[in-house]
Amino acid sequence: MKKWWIAAFTLLLLAGCGGKDAATAPPETETAAAAAEQSSEAESGKTDETAEPATDGAGTADKADAAEDAGTDSPAVPKEADADTKSSASGTEGRDVENNGGNFVRVGHRVYFRNYANGGLPEIALFGDFLTTAEENQTSIWYYDEETGETSRFYDEKGYGPLWYGTDGFYLTGVRDGLSHSFFYPDGAGAVEEFGPGLIEGVSEDGHYAAFWSAEGNGGTEILSVIKDAEVIASVRAKDFSSVAFCGMIGPKTIWLCHGEGEDSVWEFDGETEKFLCLGLVPAGEGRSWAEVKQFVPDGEDFYLMLGWYEGTGHFLADFACMKGTLDKEDSLSLKPLEGENERSDPDNPPKILLTGPGEVMAADKLGGEVELSDFYTGDLVWYDSPLGATRLIPGFIEKDPYDGGDRIIQASEAVGDAAYVLIATVERSPEDDIGWRTAYRQTGVEYLRVPLQENSTAEHLLP
Repeated sequence: MKKWWIAAFTLLLLAGCGGKDAATAPPETETAAAAAEQSSEAESGKTDETAEPATDGAGTADKADAAEDAGTDSPAVPKEADADTKSSASGTEGRDVENNGGNFVRVGHRVYFRNYANGGLPEIALFGDFLTTAEENQTSIWYYDEETGETSRFYDEKGYGPLWYGTDGFYLTGVRDGLSHSFFYPDGAGAVEEFGPGLIEGVSEDGHYAAFWSAEGNGGTEILSVIKDAEVIASVRAKDFSSVAFCGMIGPKTIWLCHGEGEDSVWEFDGETEKFLCLGLVPAGEGRSWAEVKQFVPDGEDFYLMLGWYEGTGHFLADFACMKGTLDKEDSLSLKPLEGENERSDPDNPPKILLTGPGEVMAADKLGGEVELSDFYTGDLVWYDSPLGATRLIPGFIEKDPYDGGDRIIQASEAVGDAAYVLIATVERSPEDDIGWRTAYRQTGVEYLRVPLQENSTAEHLLP
């Protein structure tokens, strides 16, 4: 494992910004000598940062336990599908990445995806949502070549979740020893880099920086680490029953939300200067306990952040707010009401932030680019080519609701390049695995489809 500590300090966040002095100077820092000692210990695997941080029981549902009975397995060197993959995943010079963090990611003329066809998905899932359940099963990364129209295997792995492309390889998450671990798989024949238990939360636009969330022990201190070119350069640690949540990245700057006792604060870390800054507090209010980050929208030196507050086991929306902040500007965070925010069509979720121009935002139901069914589980396959426009790709794509005996549930549907890529699980009801009102389904197979972004298209099967 590479050295965990490149920066000369670690910020220990308590509750909120703690006033101006605390905002401009981190509450606790490590000296360069201490950082060097940490680095030396990291080489021998003895640092606190590498001592079994776990995703078990901390954070949101996306950071839940992985499969209980998963075995251990050491990372392996990626297996190339052909000699052409040894130089670069993109097959082109320079950076050309689309839909990063999705299930289908285009790098150059290749669209990469994880192949679950050989048992990579769990057998049972509530609501038929198989992609969010962690299993240590054999999967592989494949790609569709837009130039040749051929689908090929890239390399094997044991993973789940989104694909994040860095500068010369993918950040991927897999299950090891019952916990979600994150890895960097370089293009070609380089060694796989492991970051330990935790999740990759995001990658910067240029691919050099990544955010890695983890927690110490069973529901212990949460840690948000900043990675630069596959090496951790700094970590933010939450203490005293607080937590940290990744918001987004703008260039070398990472933005995150700190949950404190009675207040939430938004912070910035600059990967070039290695400085921390509190951008302000989130306004408190009734029903505003433990905000969830729903959307992050960069706008030059500014950004917009949609927060949602939920309650009950049904995860019902209690409140939401759009915040505006400015990079490198202390206490710049402020409430930003959105035009039309109370006229949304989905009362169970906050509106989306639509950037209509520099410094101009409004509430929207669609941002443009979404690929969805016209009626949740059933209906036409529709591509929203703009916030207000839609193209019907395939009429009657799924005709029968799985609750009423239908056997297909869409797991992912994303527009990449000039096509929609769709992953479908074939299912059957499993009422004996229901939990209360939450219905369970058994997965019996998968389909991978490519659908041109044109009206009344025909789907192409990516895999046999």
